[in-house]
Amino acid sequence: MEKKVVEALARKVASGEAVALVSVISNNGSSPAKCGAVLLVDQCGALCGTVGGGSLEHRAIADAKECIGTGQSRAVQYVLSEDSELKMSCGGEVELFIKVFSAQPRLIIAGGGHVGLELYKLGILQGYRVEIFDDREGIATKDRFPQAAKIVCGDPAKMLTGCLLYT
Repeated sequence: MEKKVVEALARKVASGEAVALVSVISNNGSSPAKCGAVLLVDQCGALCGTVGGGSLEHRAIADAKECIGTGQSRAVQYVLSEDSELKMSCGGEVELFIKVFSAQPRLIIAGGGHVGLELYKLGILQGYRVEIFDDREGIATKDRFPQAAKIVCGDPAKMLTGCLLYT
């Protein structure tokens, strides 16, 4: 399971998406969470892995999404008793560490001419995920923009509307 989590984490980080890796760092008493268990979470919820399931996992996912939103990693502790917030009867305690991998900032360039090319170079130097939109087939190429995360050939005004900006 850990291999799938690590592979998914690598893909998400490489694509510039924000994710959180939730790891069980300690457990005392009875608990569904085992030390070393991991769960990968994005802004929509769980991707893969587990930290024990049930209400513990639901709360861990919610906390991970909150951490992604703030961009801050943190440790959290949960008491697993009937009278605790999680209403679990295990009787133990679990400590998790939520490590946030922040989204890479995007630089969207409409037009890949001489100005767009210079903006691209600056964006790459500054660590941006650069996306190029141009309607000229000879300009919107991987040869011209080898490190661009996305190159789209088409009318930039049409291409940069709606949900395309969020993909």
